[in-house]
Amino acid sequence: MTLSGCNKSWSLFSDFINQEASDEIQAFFSSRPPGVVRALVMRHAMGSHNTYAGIGSLVSEDAEINETGEAQATAVAEKLREAGVFHEIQLAVISPFTRALQTALRVIPQELLDGENEGSQKLPTLVHPLCAEQTFVHSHVGRGNRGSTVEELSRSPEFSLFDWKDVETYCEKHRVNAGKWWHHGPHPEETESSFQRRAVRLKKWLGSLQDTWGDLNLILVSHGGVMQAAFDYQPHPPNCAFRVYDLQRDGRCKHVARNEEVNPNHLLAEPRFAVCS
Repeated sequence: MTLSGCNKSWSLFSDFINQEASDEIQAFFSSRPPGVVRALVMRHAMGSHNTYAGIGSLVSEDAEINETGEAQATAVAEKLREAGVFHEIQLAVISPFTRALQTALRVIPQELLDGENEGSQKLPTLVHPLCAEQTFVHSHVGRGNRGSTVEELSRSPEFSLFDWKDVETYCEKHRVNAGKWWHHGPHPEETESSFQRRAVRLKKWLGSLQDTWGDLNLILVSHGGVMQAAFDYQPHPPNCAFRVYDLQRDGRCKHVARNEEVNPNHLLAEPRFAVCS
């Protein structure tokens, strides 16, 4: 287990829970300014691709969470539930990678996902490729960041609660072939520049959700690379670590607990033409 990296992943997660989680939860419940969406942004639980210093990614295409990940998701779910966070969440946004979907299913209370318990209102979910992990050229070798197609995901009984229309629309809009949403365009990989542009689009899209949903608190289950690129979470976030951000429609973003603007020099304007790399 030591060589696999599970001990390290659990240790980093435990440090987060003991040292940072309470401050982030307090920030979540703090007064929210008008004109922003408040997002609790979480990295997925440990996946099989994270084992052996990432070597597990060689054989773990669209990796599933492992036993350590299961324990992390259970522990963070209990922390958030005890604090009453889910009473104030109106929407869940989730990456289409299996490890993120599995994390969401374990972190979000089941009664909110299915809405079957008396007095429980079903929590709406959006599965969207904008918040998926980067797929740089090396992902052809380290295949943990190669996903499952829309057809494959929709056939999985495990994910029957989710709606895939946003993933299908994304594929059509970005000229993605055969439902391979992780290409994010007609080419099979992203560049550093195109990933950074997607990070900006993600923040703008999240900030604009208030136009549809009104006053909005959401949980976003995403990835370490996205949390670094879009939200400047440094160093790399532990599995199941989370931070709370306020997002405006133009992509401007603030880390609530520290009252700090995130990536203030980040490009906030869209290119004048479509870039599909």
